[in-house]
Amino acid sequence: SHGFIPIRSFGFPNAVRLASIAASPEKVKSLHGGNWDIEAREQLRTEVELACSAEISRVVNKDAIYILSNEHCHSRISTLEEVRYLKQFLSNWFEDFDIIVYLRRQDRLATSAYSSMLRAGSIRSEVLSSDLQGIGYYDYNALLDRFSETFGTENINVRIYKEAWQSGTNTIEDFMNITGMRYRLKLPDRRNPSIDPTGQELLRRMNGHQISRNLSRQDREKLICAIEKNFCGTGKKPYKYEAQQFLSRFSEINESVRQKHFPAQQSLFDDDFSEYPESTEINHTESELLQASIKVIRTLLT
Repeated sequence: SHGFIPIRSFGFPNAVRLASIAASPEKVKSLHGGNWDIEAREQLRTEVELACSAEISRVVNKDAIYILSNEHCHSRISTLEEVRYLKQFLSNWFEDFDIIVYLRRQDRLATSAYSSMLRAGSIRSEVLSSDLQGIGYYDYNALLDRFSETFGTENINVRIYKEAWQSGTNTIEDFMNITGMRYRLKLPDRRNPSIDPTGQELLRRMNGHQISRNLSRQDREKLICAIEKNFCGTGKKPYKYEAQQFLSRFSEINESVRQKHFPAQQSLFDDDFSEYPESTEINHTESELLQASIKVIRTLLT
């Protein structure tokens, strides 16, 4: 009887502006490119506020439930001040909030994010970084504390992300069950598909060249699409011991999350590392990378 409505004024289909209106100008720049300062961000906030007010005013069903979702709320809204502003902004139209958060085991999250990092211009060769910089990205305890303090612990619903190969209800089905959605959805093709190890290495090396760094946003997207088309597949993985060591860095953080949100469980995440190889000796010859480059060039020319 309620109906579920996504707000397109935050950006469709990914609602990227949901993160942009609360994040610092530096973080907004990383999402949209170009030059961003406080004045530009304030202009964005005004534009989104006007658009949202107009969009919501046209909704006939006043009991509708609005759904907002964007992955960058995790990575870009990373301070308590930013979360507070997000609530303040949304309170222009809403009084009640339910925050649903899916947590993915940190080693799996980092492995999955490696291709995305390369798309963004990284030249890092190792999948799991030993650098502690950016460790807050994996600090689920701090993440949940920020949102709990702002929106209320009783309004935070923490879930464990299900991998595609794991049995049971997948994330989309789980989300629909929680919210009470009763729709038959045709899932779209997967966006940002994983790039196989050859494509990853080719992109990593291209990122290190000045000509690649000088490409326009549009031309770089074409280049990445060509690499994805030719080298779509399971990406490079760390070996098992690396993954175990990486996850162990977050044992105290994860235990704190377990105690607060999953007290009946023995551990926050499973301890299965069977998806990782015992070693990852993948060496790409210059000849192989040259052939890979030719494939990409042919795709760009067609």
